[in-house]
Amino acid sequence: MLFGRFHNSPFWRSAGLAALLAGGLAVFAAPSFAQQAPAVPLPMPLTTPKPPSVPVIGAETPPPQGYEPVAPGTIPSANLPAAPVGVAAPAPQRQLIRPETESRPIVIELFTAQGCANCPAADAYLGQLARRKDVLPLSFHVDYWDYIGWKDPFADPVFVGRQRAYAMTLGQHMVYTPQIVVGGASDAQGANRAIIEQRIREAKARQRMYPIEVVRDPQTGQVLLELPEAKLPVPATIWLVTYQYKDQTAIDRGENSGRKSESFNTVRSLQKVAVWNGQRATLPLQLDAKAKAAKPEGCAIIANLADYGPVVAAVAFDFGDAW
Repeated sequence: MLFGRFHNSPFWRSAGLAALLAGGLAVFAAPSFAQQAPAVPLPMPLTTPKPPSVPVIGAETPPPQGYEPVAPGTIPSANLPAAPVGVAAPAPQRQLIRPETESRPIVIELFTAQGCANCPAADAYLGQLARRKDVLPLSFHVDYWDYIGWKDPFADPVFVGRQRAYAMTLGQHMVYTPQIVVGGASDAQGANRAIIEQRIREAKARQRMYPIEVVRDPQTGQVLLELPEAKLPVPATIWLVTYQYKDQTAIDRGENSGRKSESFNTVRSLQKVAVWNGQRATLPLQLDAKAKAAKPEGCAIIANLADYGPVVAAVAFDFGDAW
């Protein structure tokens, strides 16, 4: 299934030439050592991103340094409705739910699969990143390698849609594993530690992040997200993510047959909860019933400009502390 395994064989050369002559396919460059997605029908089209259809507050204000507006169009989504953020009256003495990250962490999203032979090294690296407080690493498992013979139990087509939307936003024409997206603004091959650390440093220097807090109302017990005033070039979509800290799976089929897969901060659900136009606001957080029933260990809030643009706010917290 890997390009590097067969590209020197006569069969591969003749088959590749025939494919080029018959289909006139364009050749897209992929990061070295990355495993490209197979030529199967896309679960979602790669189309142009579109900001959420809510008014932009303070549109006359220039974007924060380092941002460019996302081009208009349409994007894949989790197909979940997002309610506009409402401004709430001040509520004193709310109880802060202790964050597990610094106030402005750089979000690291790994797109991986248990059926991908190149992914274990990236999975292990994400486990090291998970011990840091300056980043918020999350592992999204995709399902387009399931056809090889091993069905990834953590894969979800919604995660594939997120990866494809990022690819389109970043001007790419393909998806691959393992891929890491840093701060919603740049990507790298998932096991290339030097490049990823460089991307993290660049994100810290370039991206303007806003601090957000998750609190509890002591009277009602309701979990609330407190948003500051922010100068956003376009409204931001707020995502609620649940995940397990560590998962282990014995694989008995496919490219990783005989290996034990270890995954860290494995995403279990992705819920689109609101659109934030930059106003100071308090948003009630209501975890999807299915996600709550799974009893995940961690939760995170991610705010992407438009739906899949640069990340402008993020925080992680313990599921048990909130629910």
